[in-house]
Amino acid sequence: SDLLLWLKENKVDLVYYSHDQNRDPELCCCYSRREQLTFVAGPDHPLCREKQVSLQTLLQQPLIVTERSGICYQRLRALAAERGLTLQDTVEVDNTRAISEMVAQGMGCAFLPEYSVSRDVRHGTLRVIPVEIPPQTYYSQIVYRKDKWAAPYMQALIEKIRQARPEE
Repeated sequence: SDLLLWLKENKVDLVYYSHDQNRDPELCCCYSRREQLTFVAGPDHPLCREKQVSLQTLLQQPLIVTERSGICYQRLRALAAERGLTLQDTVEVDNTRAISEMVAQGMGCAFLPEYSVSRDVRHGTLRVIPVEIPPQTYYSQIVYRKDKWAAPYMQALIEKIRQARPEE
């Protein structure tokens, strides 16, 4: 929220952030990619063997969570609140790679962006936990003020990101 405020105050030129899709009429969204969140655990975790797991059951497990200001934690907290549940036994780590490694070693479960764990899931070091919730999506997006000229360095950065992670 600070970054978007600074953008509107013309203190920064461009913001790359993850949240719900931008609907602010003052901002131009020049890149948007839909992302999926998923629950994961190590391959030997008992919940990975279940066909369906309730959110209540999952939340009784030790959780390794991202920083509290991030989309993963905020969405997890909202899912819990919608069902009258609370998060407990959480360890906060601000690096998704570190969280993946901790979870792979059996230290708990995590709720992370699918793109950040897809390689580990393919290699079998992590498994997806089939939790009974609707798909959880958000958008990685780049925005700037509509009244701002997109300088060549801004356009170059946007193009680099598009090449690395094409829009859907």
